[in-house]
Amino acid sequence: DSPPVPPLAEFERRLALACAAMERRGFTHLVVYGDREHFANIAWLTNLDPRFEEMVFVLGPASRPLVIVGNECEGYLPFSPLYRAGGLRSERFPTFSLLSQPRDGGRTLREILAGENIGAASRIGAASRIGCAGWKYFSTAEDAAGRLALDVPSFIADALRDLAGRENVENASDLFMCPEKGLRATASALEIARFEYTNIQAAEAVKRMLLGLRPGLRDHDVF
Repeated sequence: DSPPVPPLAEFERRLALACAAMERRGFTHLVVYGDREHFANIAWLTNLDPRFEEMVFVLGPASRPLVIVGNECEGYLPFSPLYRAGGLRSERFPTFSLLSQPRDGGRTLREILAGENIGAASRIGAASRIGCAGWKYFSTAEDAAGRLALDVPSFIADALRDLAGRENVENASDLFMCPEKGLRATASALEIARFEYTNIQAAEAVKRMLLGLRPGLRDHDVF
């Protein structure tokens, strides 16, 4: 049997770790981007996988974080223990939906982000400072902008920079992905169990494929 979904307490623990990391970096908000290929940080925080759409998670002064989803992802929200327990808010943003779907109505992304107090005075009385996490961060040798170089779609980066100012929007992907100090660099017991399960599933599949090879076998027949 597959291992169970981590319980609510595990996601509450992860949120607490993210909040503590924000405080250390001086961020008032953490904005995490996810899509079909780059969903692991949002999944780690919420157990949500954006599938074929985009998704944005906002952690800030509000008592509950917000997840911004497209049309299809609304149906996946109950997969999050945080959402089921009332610890996660959601808002549908049709622009995150596929091109062939209805993408009108609702608030603009700028309006949604402004509603999370981005750009206004923060709880410490200063301008908002945003940590924006995609999946990759950059050194100044790679990009002259360094910590200000973002790896999220430009329409999201533009909205954040327009609200808070360019100097106040910093790449925070290392907060999750740094191999030394990133939040996901240390695995919990629940994660180790799930990683072991998926590793065995993949290894057994490859083993069956190799043991089933025969001269003249077509690649489609192997699977």
